[in-house]
Amino acid sequence: MRNAENYTCVIDADYVIVRGIEFCNAAVHALVIKSRRHDNVVEDCHFTFWGRIGGPRTYGNKGGTDSAIYTERGSGNLTIQRNLIENPRGASNDWDTGHPAGPQAETSFAITRFARRKTTATTTPSAAGPISASREVPTATRTSTAT
Repeated sequence: MRNAENYTCVIDADYVIVRGIEFCNAAVHALVIKSRRHDNVVEDCHFTFWGRIGGPRTYGNKGGTDSAIYTERGSGNLTIQRNLIENPRGASNDWDTGHPAGPQAETSFAITRFARRKTTATTTPSAAGPISASREVPTATRTSTAT
């Protein structure tokens, strides 16, 4: 798929396990989990080249929350672990031009989410500094947000 669709995959069901899939070339979000969906797992996947082409909003880009993994409000009990998220299409701005806006690894409006280990790699230069190397971010957090 080459920018033909806004999303590479949309999950609109409960109890779905997505494992070992490569998501690339989504025009906006690579993976979308629809609202009121629960008990879904995303693990061991590779996300690359998602988001609108261009840079941050200060350069005319309208995609401030383009995400590799985007979960809509009301989703719950999501497990996101051991994913490689790298090389978004756009870039971000630095704090001198306002709050950073641009492609993100994950945007979650879920009620509960459990992320064990998430691997992200940034290989896109930004105005904030040089290209950073891959890093593994150990997390064991359970978050809850009120709607």
